[in-house]
Amino acid sequence: MPSTALLMSDNRDPVLAKPTGPTLTYPALAFALNALYSCAHGYDLLYYRMVAPDCRHAKQGTRHASYCKLPAIAHALEKYSTVVFIDSDSFVQRRNLSVPALLREYAPPPRASPANPAVWFANDLPQLGERPNGGFHVWLKDASGGAARLLRTWWHLPAGKYSVEHDYEQHALQWALSQLKQAVPLM
Repeated sequence: MPSTALLMSDNRDPVLAKPTGPTLTYPALAFALNALYSCAHGYDLLYYRMVAPDCRHAKQGTRHASYCKLPAIAHALEKYSTVVFIDSDSFVQRRNLSVPALLREYAPPPRASPANPAVWFANDLPQLGERPNGGFHVWLKDASGGAARLLRTWWHLPAGKYSVEHDYEQHALQWALSQLKQAVPLM
């Protein structure tokens, strides 16, 4: 089994029964492009198809579907040492670069990077600054369990109105998780 998986999650189907120009959807196109990328680099492509239109937290209740990426990533990390989450309407544009090459290409300067990160986030430059982006992140399984702790913390952060309002889980990522003293060295 490959050690790296590309992971997409959505409540829409990734493939269409009769794909034609007018019926193509973003998830179907992105899935096809990400399948080509994964095959070219020997990665598994995982698509977690949700059966409900939203997500549920045991104590906080209903959440937007985008929150479901967090347990999906945690599940994938049980089987893979590297899990690349990519939004279901996104694809890897630099298809000739492997995941390690992408990280080398776009990583911050060494002085700004943690020594042993558990996760690497794309950011919102140039429009919204250097805040981490919830649409593309690379999770690295480590012996200390840092990735799993970050995912649990992110999942259990109080969501308030962002449970069901934009910018959903990305709000918790940018304004809570990325500010926590214990989380910063892992990101």
